[in-house]
This record gives sequence, structure tokens and C-alpha cells, in this order.
Amino acid sequence: MNNQEINELVRLLNKFDPGFLPHDIFIAIARLIVLPAIEFIPIRLEGNEIQVLLTRRQPDDPAWPNMLHTPGTILRSTDSSLDEASSRLLKDEFGILDPEYVTVTFISYDLDHGTRGTGLTLEHLIEINVEVSVGEYYNVESLPEDFIEGQRAMLERAVIKFKQLKKIGVS
Repeated sequence: MNNQEINELVRLLNKFDPGFLPHDIFIAIARLIVLPAIEFIPIRLEGNEIQVLLTRRQPDDPAWPNMLHTPGTILRSTDSSLDEASSRLLKDEFGILDPEYVTVTFISYDLDHGTRGTGLTLEHLIEINVEVSVGEYYNVESLPEDFIEGQRAMLERAVIKFKQLKKIGVS
């Protein structure tokens, strides 16, 4: 790009308010920067079975249409804190308005080179202590075929952390 094109691009980008961006703009920028994200991996023990709560993406989702996933969110410039972004994620993805119903345990962070670009993911195991009306729990040993493959390693780390916390497999 020449200087005139760069100046025009900067002028146009400055027209956007901070926060949520139109998808095409988001994708164009995402491939150029590292996107920070929070992922919540909801796990529970049902009998002797470890289960994960997965939700389905929208049929018109441009990256993973109709796929099952563990919910997450990109941090936005309008988020005043990680707690605010976490609360937004709980509300938007699970319908949970009060974070006291959720136990959150930080697991790890990962630099992921995915379909939208490079992301820095802050991975959290969560235990939901209230009924939610979204998603479905699945046995972590037999996940459905339409689970987003790129989330498998993250889920495995969450299961290891869950077993440690619950002292499962410890004699």
C-alpha cells in the first residue's frame, strides 16, 4: 500500500466506534493482529461420567456454521475489565446474570493459529451451579462429530484440571 492508501484506510477505520465490528472488517483486522479471547469450558461429573456443556453456533456463522463448541468471546476495546468480558460471556452464551452461580478456574493460555487468524486464548474451566437452558452436556470420551476440532486440545486440558480438582483418578 502506498501512503495515500494507508491514509485513506486509517480515515475509514476511524469512522468505527470502538467495540463490535461488522464481520468482514473484523476478519480483515483479525488476520493482522493477535486477538485476545476468553473461553469457558463447562464441565460436570454426572455419576462416573465427565461431561462438557456444548452449545451450537448459528447456522449462518461464517466460520463454524451449526457446529458445537465451548463458548468464548473476543475481548472488546469497550470491555473495562476481564470480569466484565466474563460476565458478558456468561450472560450472552449461558443466560447467567449472576456470576455467583459459576465457579471459574483458570487453566491455561494458548496461542492458536486458526481460521480467523492468531488468537491468544485464556482458557477457563467453569462449573455451573444453576440450571441453564442452553446447550447440551456430552460425555467427554465420546464427543459428537460436529464438535469444533480446534477446541479438542483445550477441552483435554480442562478435563485434566477438572480431574485434579475433584481428585478423580487419584488413589
